[in-house]
Amino acid sequence: MQAQTILDAIQRVFDHQMDAWARGDAHAFAADFAPDAVFVTVRGDFVQGRPGIQANHAFIFSGPYRGSKLKESVDVIRFPAPGVAVAHLSVELSNVAAFPPGITPSEPGLLRTRFLLVLTQQNDTWQISSAQNTIVVSQPLR
Repeated sequence: MQAQTILDAIQRVFDHQMDAWARGDAHAFAADFAPDAVFVTVRGDFVQGRPGIQANHAFIFSGPYRGSKLKESVDVIRFPAPGVAVAHLSVELSNVAAFPPGITPSEPGLLRTRFLLVLTQQNDTWQISSAQNTIVVSQPLR
């Protein structure tokens, strides 16, 4: 696969994630993850496997993040080995009515995060094998 074709295929994964989020579709959101994927949430929850990722997102789509808007932008994608991509994304979650316990918004109704994804190539498709979402703290260090 040529470099641009690979980048396009990975971008389709990100686009699908944003579309699934917009529809509140936990099944579609989780479908981009490998069956044995690991997801560390912004709260530090350690979620293993696609079924767990789906259940976690079904909960947040039906509760705290219902109707929220997800915007992801790619900061950098690196390829440390053939068939492996490490992507760093900047994320904005807006239109949030109420944040779950332990989550401090970046601004009222807005959460900014850094999303680290490890993707692996399976034939011509890419799946998320590991993900970690980290809140961007709006207060400077002193």
